[in-house]
Order: sequence, then C-alpha cells, then structure tokens
Amino acid sequence: NSPYNGSVYDLTSSNQTFNVTVTDSSYISGVTFSFDNASINVFNLTPENSTGNWVVSYNVSELADGLHTVTVTANDSENNQNTVSLSFTVNVDNPTVTLQSPADSYSTANLTVSFNCSITDNSELSNITLYGNWSTGWHANSTNSVNGTNNATTFSTTLAEGMYTWNCLGIDTSSNEAFASSNRTFTIDQTAPILRTISAGTPGETSITITWITNESSNTSVHYGTTEALGSQDTGTSFETSHSEGLSGLTAATIYYYNVTSCDVLGNCQTNGSFTFTTAAASSSGSGSSSGS
Repeated sequence: NSPYNGSVYDLTSSNQTFNVTVTDSSYISGVTFSFDNASINVFNLTPENSTGNWVVSYNVSELADGLHTVTVTANDSENNQNTVSLSFTVNVDNPTVTLQSPADSYSTANLTVSFNCSITDNSELSNITLYGNWSTGWHANSTNSVNGTNNATTFSTTLAEGMYTWNCLGIDTSSNEAFASSNRTFTIDQTAPILRTISAGTPGETSITITWITNESSNTSVHYGTTEALGSQDTGTSFETSHSEGLSGLTAATIYYYNVTSCDVLGNCQTNGSFTFTTAAASSSGSGSSSGS
C-alpha cells in the first residue's frame, strides 16, 4: 500500500511506514519485510498485523545512498507463499563541490572577477550559490541552477580593491548541500608601488648609478636624456624593493634629466621625476717641463 514505488527519501525523511494488505482464505501464518541496503546486505523486519494491514516503520535516512528494494513475503497455514516488491531511493549523500577558478591566493588588477565551480552527486542537482565576504560580510551572492549529476557554472562580480574570501555551496533536489572543502582567497590590487629615496649618488664622467626603494616588489626602469624629452631608457627585469640601475656612455660635464619607474607584478606602475644630475668634468692629462744647465 505504501510507500509508492519510486519514492525518494533524504536525511529529513526519518521514520517511514511500510504497509501491505494481505488477504487469504486460510490463516496468515507470517509476513516478512526484507530490505536491501544498496550493497546486497539484506535485513528483515517483522511487521505488526493491524486488521489485515501489516505494518513496519523504519528510519530510511540510516540506509546507504542509492536504490533500495523492499520485498514483502506472506505465508499462510497451508504453506502457500506470495511476494511483492517495490523500489525506493535514498539520497543522503551531500554533493561534492570543487572550486575550479580562480586559484587560491589569486591576484589581479581587474575589478571584475569570474568564479567557476563544479559539482557532482549521486542524484539530480539543483543549484550552486557563490558565497563571498564582500559588501555585507559572508553572504550568498548569486545562485545559478544546474541539472544532471555532474555540472559546473560561472559567476562574475565587480568589486573594489581588497582581499576577499569565497566558496560555492552546491545543493541537490533532495536538499542535501555542501560547500567546497576549503575557502579560497583573492586580491584585487590597482595601487602602484610607492617610490622613495631616489638618488643619483655621485656622478662619474661617463656613468652614474640611480637608486631608489619601493614598498612592494616591482621592476626597475630609468628614462634619461640631455633634454626634458629624455629619450633613452635602461630597464631591469627582476622584481625587488631595492632598485639600482647603472647608466653608461654619458658625456662628461653635462646636465642630464631623468625619471624612474617601477611596476608591480600586476602591471600597476608609478613614475617619479623628472630629476637632474650633472656628470663630472673630464679629467685633464697632466703636463710638465724641466730644464737643466
């Protein structure tokens, strides 16, 4: 009589009543409800007889996830036997959610960030929700519907500069839900390095070393020339906070204009200058005379 064939139960289903009506012209000597647990391990329950309705109650949420069969066997006093079976599904396993992108500790200069989450489950999927700690603290940001048992979806949101935490919550049609195993963080950075202590040191006749420091790892570039239009450039490729760039092939006793530039790994750049330095005068060759008598 109940439940109907094809029923689906989840963690909230708890105790369910299974009942069957048995009629016979002879005395009913026994009725047995036989359950499998989706792994070929069978157990039996003895029902109570309520005026021809044989009833058992069982907490189906304790069964393994998957398809189950309950078989009712009835015997009469003449050793006649009959059986009836029905199937039902238990869906108690949570979906598995994986954060695909961006990677943990991701950094970007873009204010718009895309998130991709995938989800798998033993049963039909329902939706995935992006969670993050921006705006109003940890909250559900956006929800996308998904279907099937293996799917993925992408979210996009525009944020201000800062460091953020995110995750995805997946839910199936039986309301089983799970986040990915751990949160991820990302940083939006549009702030250029700060350049300090810019110095041309002591110029030589044809060379000089320009130095400065930055508040974050960044590269090194010096533009220079004999006019404010500059024109020449020397660049270092390493990212560091202490910068030193040597210029050579200069003309002695000449005023040079220069500026310095540092860009961080995200391409945020800061230029300071222009400044000037004057190369040392060329040293003259000594000459002397002697006389004798």
